[in-house]
Amino acid sequence: MPEDLWSAVVKLAGEHGLNATCTALKVNYYDLRRRLEPGRKERVQGKPTSPTFVEMPAVHATGPGSETVEIVSANGSRMTLRLSRHGMCDVLSLMKEFLRA
Repeated sequence: MPEDLWSAVVKLAGEHGLNATCTALKVNYYDLRRRLEPGRKERVQGKPTSPTFVEMPAVHATGPGSETVEIVSANGSRMTLRLSRHGMCDVLSLMKEFLRA
């Protein structure tokens, strides 16, 4: 469709609503919505990134002086760390790397 027609359709949609305009004029809902919201970012459909594996030395501490840290990211991924005072590692860096992935 030529740009001048799209401009008129966008104007009508602003006055009468997106759904009503699409139904009356038989235009694609998603194309019109994209033109009504030019600042809206498109969802990027791409290959999902694979998680990064970080190998750590085994820590077998279950008694006093051991700590358990559980981290849950916004997407629901979960990481549990069982640490002892003898086997402390750079937990902050590990947490940042997990949450960045």
